[in-house]
Amino acid sequence: MKWKLTLLLFLACVILAPSRGVLADSTDISVTVLSGANVPGTPTLVADSATQITATWSTSGNPVGTEYYIENITNATDSDWFVGEVWVFTGLSCSTSYSFSVKARNTDLVESSYSPTATMSTQSCIHIPYAAGGSSGQSPGVYEKPQGPFLLSINSGQVTTDSRYVVLHLSAGDDTTRMSISNDPDFANVGQQPYQTTVPWTLTQNQGVKTVYVKFFTQYGVSSNVISVNIYYNANVVVGEFIRVAKEITALLKQMSELLIPAAKPLLPNPEPAPFVPEIGKTTSLFTENTLPAPICRLGISDRLSGPTTALVKYANYVLFLTLFLLVVLLLRL
Repeated sequence: MKWKLTLLLFLACVILAPSRGVLADSTDISVTVLSGANVPGTPTLVADSATQITATWSTSGNPVGTEYYIENITNATDSDWFVGEVWVFTGLSCSTSYSFSVKARNTDLVESSYSPTATMSTQSCIHIPYAAGGSSGQSPGVYEKPQGPFLLSINSGQVTTDSRYVVLHLSAGDDTTRMSISNDPDFANVGQQPYQTTVPWTLTQNQGVKTVYVKFFTQYGVSSNVISVNIYYNANVVVGEFIRVAKEITALLKQMSELLIPAAKPLLPNPEPAPFVPEIGKTTSLFTENTLPAPICRLGISDRLSGPTTALVKYANYVLFLTLFLLVVLLLRL
């Protein structure tokens, strides 16, 4: 909370501090309206077995880092928000039809509408026949855990990161076909997905030590022990860099204003007008150029700046406001 308060005070000082007219001449401040993510494509479904369905979908042009939320409408389960375009629903009933729909959320946490619904039935109920060497009517290897070695790292082994969006690197044995990834050690609302060696991942919010948990599965659904890896999310790295850049820009704008806007001349009294002496035979107005009231001193920027100079000052205004806007957006996202 201390660094957030410091950042807010800094922004207030920059906005409210006098800038020798640099900010006073700018009146065209724009407002940015956040737009939602694009609606993902209709899920493509594959019935992997009598108890499992895999869903994939297109991003519809959403950028990297977009999160998705797919829902099993039939039994009211979901994936929760995650980064990726594949999700596996397990623990389903055999010979049963299920419907699914997916939506997206961008980095500003603005959600899209749900995609069109897709429907798929699990495979028929079957019984695995007894095989020599097995037990309880199951084939050999049905109850065996996947073989390692298992490896898991974040950003190729980095121990710190300044972004919530990272890349997981995984390795498992030949009998591993699926895996589950979670920021929660209990894997709440987490299904299985096809085994991959690299997966984009989003850490939880707020800086500190973050832990990612992974389980690997065989084709029979038997899981390995949970493995995990830690990384320190240091959001202050980004905030400190923005503050440093903002201070440099503020100092540069001050220098520009001092160079482009000359200091006001000292106040001087208007000279006494010459006494009015009418000329014989000539009609003369009582008010001449010398007798008209004149302003003591003009301090307006428009009287001291030429056209190109005014454009430079306005450009400096835009740069400063853009920097302040980026700082506010960053503060709201952390």
